[in-house]
Parts: sequence; C-alpha cells; structure tokens
Amino acid sequence: MTSDGKKVRVAVCDDHRLFRRGVAEMLSFAEDVEVAGEASTHDETVAIASDLSPDVVLLDLEMPSGQMGAYESVACMLTLPSHPRVVVFTMHDEPGMVGRFRALGAAGYVAKSAEMGELVEAVRGAARAPTAPEETA
Repeated sequence: MTSDGKKVRVAVCDDHRLFRRGVAEMLSFAEDVEVAGEASTHDETVAIASDLSPDVVLLDLEMPSGQMGAYESVACMLTLPSHPRVVVFTMHDEPGMVGRFRALGAAGYVAKSAEMGELVEAVRGAARAPTAPEETA
C-alpha cells in the first residue's frame, strides 16, 4: 500500500508482450498492487507515466527506443509533476549499468531472474520509500 493506504499503481513496461502480460498477471495477485498500464517502448512508457500517473514504473531497459532510449525516458519521467518511482527490471546485472540508473534517480533494480516475491517487494519498497530502496538482485 502507498502511504495514504491505496493500492500501489504500477506500469509494466517491456517490449515482449507475453513476458509483460505474465508479469502484470502475477502482480495482480498481490492484494496491494494494481497494474495501471503497460507499455512496449520507451516513448509509450513516458506517455503512460504522464497520462496515468502510476506510483511505480517497472522498466525494462532493452525496449525499442523511438524518440528516446532508456536513460532519456527515466530522466523525462523524473521531471513529471507527480513522477513515478522507477524500478529498473532487466536481465543485465552489470553493476556499472545499475549504478548509472540509480545515479539518474531510479528507485531500484530487479533482475529478471528474481523470484516473483522479490519483484513485488521491490515495487512496494519503491512506492513507500522517501529515498531509493536497496537494490534487489
């Protein structure tokens, strides 16, 4: 739940439809999490972050770029008036990459190899935290 007792609203952003739908379905089993939207490109991610104001954006880094890439989309989302907490969700566990996104303002990181419980906890932690939560690998 968010600090005001509402469900955590999450946008699931990944270019692989089957994977994205599977993650959204799994997140829907958490009583305190609601999937607010989905995106398959970085441009769509920024648009839904602006239009739907999710609490957390679960962001795959390896999506088609369109007008912007991963770094630009994170930077753009963090300038929105009610900006979401960004949790990087990727198959890469390279510390340098994770560090760059954390320095940019991402609230957390979850490897795609993580257990579902770890993913849900990362989403909850990002929604609750006044500062970026600890990384989950």
